[in-house]
Amino acid sequence: MKPPKKTAKKKSTAKKTHNPAPSPKNTSNEIRKRVIISSLIVSVIIVLGIVSSNFRPSQPAEESVILSEVSGGYITIVDPETNETTEIKILPASASKSTSPPQIKQETSDGYDYLFKKAETKTVIQKINIIEAKKLFDSEKALFIDARSIHSYNSGHIKGAIPIPVNAGPDIFEKYKKEMKNKVLVTYCHGIGCHISDKVAYNLFDRGYRNIVIFFGGWNEWVKSGFPIESSN
Repeated sequence: MKPPKKTAKKKSTAKKTHNPAPSPKNTSNEIRKRVIISSLIVSVIIVLGIVSSNFRPSQPAEESVILSEVSGGYITIVDPETNETTEIKILPASASKSTSPPQIKQETSDGYDYLFKKAETKTVIQKINIIEAKKLFDSEKALFIDARSIHSYNSGHIKGAIPIPVNAGPDIFEKYKKEMKNKVLVTYCHGIGCHISDKVAYNLFDRGYRNIVIFFGGWNEWVKSGFPIESSN
């Protein structure tokens, strides 16, 4: 017997393929894509949730109703939540009115109260104009003091004025002490540029008087305005 022929094994011509390992760069790109996709999905879910909540019909809040009734001169209020009852007495309309006596309306000031203000120092003695001087004259609470000479005073002076010249001695101040009591003392002389009325005002201040003003328009402006005058001749 012939020995069997050995068959030669054919060599496979197929080439073995090897999958190359992914590079680190490709791996990081893949992770980045997944993170972006996940973020987009989460954002879409959040947006959908907000939109759906805006279109959700709101439920009206339950309002507590307080029941009340009026009987026997009382208002009864019942709170349904606590079942508490409160009674309020109804007062007649006249009871709400004030029982205090009516206020007597005071006479309004005409804006010249400052003329009656006391001077604390010589430097704050007021110098007044013709209008203010006439206001004091009409109030009958002022006494005009003529600081000019006795001769000038006798020739003509503001009605009701008394003479106290700048060189007057203590006897003159004593003579008119009663007339000057509780009066606003208005000193005057010839007019603008004449300062002897200032000196008489300072003399009065040194003697304890405080209700003093100086009429700087003096005799000339008073006569020019046609206000009351008189003479001793």
